[in-house]
Amino acid sequence: MEKKRYNLWDLLFLIGTLAILIWALLKSLRIINTPIFIEMIPYYGLGLVFLSAYKKWIKFELIISNTFRKVNQLKKDLKN
Repeated sequence: MEKKRYNLWDLLFLIGTLAILIWALLKSLRIINTPIFIEMIPYYGLGLVFLSAYKKWIKFELIISNTFRKVNQLKKDLKN
């Protein structure tokens, strides 16, 4: 079985998502009564999630465009 490797953006996505979920759970249980700057933590986590999702999307678009380019090249080669 092949071991999955995570890159930086995958880890940032997971950390951001976990930070938001843990904060929401603790806040709903009224365990966290914090000043406003601590209440901003989920927004930082959301920022990490959006940043890492954006980077993954850009990488995905690059892979798709390379695939289309290779397919077009193969079509040209088969016609000749």
